[in-house]
Amino acid sequence: MTLQVRIQDVNEMHIEIPWSTGVEHLDSQADSWLYRIPHPEDHGLAEYIITPISQLTWQDVWVITIVTVESPGILGRVAKFLGDLGINIVAMNGCTIEQWRYHSIRLIVDCACYGSGVDRDHEYRRSHPEAALNHLKRVLAVEFILDVAPPPFPSVSIERCLTFWSLHQECLQAHAVYPGRRLSVRCGKVEFPESEIRRLVAAAGAAGRNSLKILVNADQSASLVRLFPFRINSGRVSLSLSVANRPGAIAAVTSALGEGGFNILASKAWTSGDSERTSLWLLLQNLGSRFSSVTDVEVVQDVSSLLTSLSSLESFELAVDNHS
Repeated sequence: MTLQVRIQDVNEMHIEIPWSTGVEHLDSQADSWLYRIPHPEDHGLAEYIITPISQLTWQDVWVITIVTVESPGILGRVAKFLGDLGINIVAMNGCTIEQWRYHSIRLIVDCACYGSGVDRDHEYRRSHPEAALNHLKRVLAVEFILDVAPPPFPSVSIERCLTFWSLHQECLQAHAVYPGRRLSVRCGKVEFPESEIRRLVAAAGAAGRNSLKILVNADQSASLVRLFPFRINSGRVSLSLSVANRPGAIAAVTSALGEGGFNILASKAWTSGDSERTSLWLLLQNLGSRFSSVTDVEVVQDVSSLLTSLSSLESFELAVDNHS
């Protein structure tokens, strides 16, 4: 799973999509769909999904990764082998690696028409999230045993896209499956529909568009972007934090926040080029009774108070982020 998280204003709702080819005429012809996933108990709340993967296939979607030697015809052989088994390729990424010696192929496939005695059939897999495709993995490895790259590269790996499976279950629990809305791709981005922004503002009881933020979670490995709307001054706030780079620094910060009643909804961390400092970005939600944060500024004050009390934290710098 390759995640990219950020915060956006609803006034700047051009969403970058990680599966863009960068070739404008191809991207404009490809389908990217917007789905609204309702809250099981309150349909006024919603999560939004942007993906090129049709909702019709979500119950049996898998990721196949094969690293082979770089040779003519290998991609065609893999595609034909899967097609003969009734497996449909719905997304594909392939690229030469290691100075043109090997080729990494990553396929997102719909296995609704595939079955075997070991892997069972679609009806079984759609109701068993723990299902695996062990037989398919073996036959792929045997078929391409002379072509796969040597260790440490994996010959064949197959993982279920459980995110799509769970999203489909959420729709079923809410007794609502909304039809997808096609979005046009322009310069690697899609525009979130104005009608949905108005619906969000009304459903959240927000005082205008400027009081809403969107947590954008892009999963490149699954060709999926998830959008989580939230109001500012709702106990959820994004912070930037800089601490001395040493073992245990991140543990001290995150443990203190958890013990203080702050839930970390999203996070990033990276180390400076000189390895002296570690920077963290956190989206926090105040759930505890220790503090009574109402506004974003109060959340920052409460977090600062928590971190100041940590004897194990040498120094820190804290700031609230209105845009991330």
